[in-house]
Amino acid sequence: MERYNGNLSIEKIFHLSGAGIVTAHDEFVIDFSKQVLEMKFQRFANSLRDTESLHRDFKVAKKKGWDILEGYDNLQNNVDFGKYIYNIDYRPFDTREIFYEDKLVWRTVRQVFDNINGKENYSLVLPKQNKKDWGVFISKFCTAHKLVSAYDINYNHPLYRYESNDRIPNLNRKMIQQFASGLSLTFLPDHDLERLREAVELREQGQDVYSGWKLPETVEDIEQLFERREKAQKGDDIAPLIPQGELLRGQKAKWKTADPRIYEVMKERAKELRKNMTATEKVFWQEIRANKLGVKFNRQHVAAGFILDFFDPEIGLAVEIDGGYHENQKEQDQLRTEELNAQGIQVIRFSNTQVTKNLLVCIRELQDSIDKIQSNTKDSPLGARGRQEHSLH
Repeated sequence: MERYNGNLSIEKIFHLSGAGIVTAHDEFVIDFSKQVLEMKFQRFANSLRDTESLHRDFKVAKKKGWDILEGYDNLQNNVDFGKYIYNIDYRPFDTREIFYEDKLVWRTVRQVFDNINGKENYSLVLPKQNKKDWGVFISKFCTAHKLVSAYDINYNHPLYRYESNDRIPNLNRKMIQQFASGLSLTFLPDHDLERLREAVELREQGQDVYSGWKLPETVEDIEQLFERREKAQKGDDIAPLIPQGELLRGQKAKWKTADPRIYEVMKERAKELRKNMTATEKVFWQEIRANKLGVKFNRQHVAAGFILDFFDPEIGLAVEIDGGYHENQKEQDQLRTEELNAQGIQVIRFSNTQVTKNLLVCIRELQDSIDKIQSNTKDSPLGARGRQEHSLH
């Protein structure tokens, strides 16, 4: 215990820290798709200003101390809804999008996340106490309050603070000095280009220097390092979602399956869904598998940030089988379809009842849709790209 008490606590190492975001209604403000969130809150802002109808239409439970009209009022006369949307690490390796508006999110924790959202930063995330296994995570986005522990509040400790657009270490200066002195090093903030140059010169003179980044070998390397960082800040190093590149006549379609940050999670979920297909999905699958309709469908296929019931990437056609619960989420399904259409994927939907009672009619309708897509693709001067320029009716 004496050794334990002799060390600095995490709160003394970092000047600024705070709990993760609490939404109180995740399904309302968090989604995998930025476009879905933008469309939802555009519609929300254009809805009738009435508490009961807003809660009902957007399926948001009421919460004591929270007034949905305050968030509604804040969005009026707003034309840029995208400015509210940021990445959020919702669970480990499960990055989503959040509509980050103070009156719509229960607790935004701005004193912490204003130093992270849209900025270059990293945060150490861990709980202060644990009922079960102890977890820790490093994130470059804002985080949910249950990121690494389902039973305990998680706290964020940013590496940097931003003051007047200047980035400074969010570290106890005394701790830094003790750390550097103990190692006979000099601490150097990594964002200071001039001091980085000085550090390289000091090292060339045989002196040891400690920096937040591994020091470049030469001054020219420093310049390249800052150029790369500027590109990263602009998002130039982030691969776009589908479609991937220009498709020319005769080329096989290449579908970017999902944001690489969440793909592995979605792939594992897709495997589970394939093992546990509904009875209706199994019946439908037997009618379309093994190229029976002249195209190759995949089951539970990850594409465009979604897990699609059946999908043929060659012609860009998805088939969704809607269970009974879809009656209560028609609006969400429509947004999903619009998002897929925007990514170049056509969608055809059948209900469980349609498949169960009129299977052959459904298969015939699907075959007609396939024939139409293939005909449009063949006639299009752009070849395979032509499929992105028509809709199923």
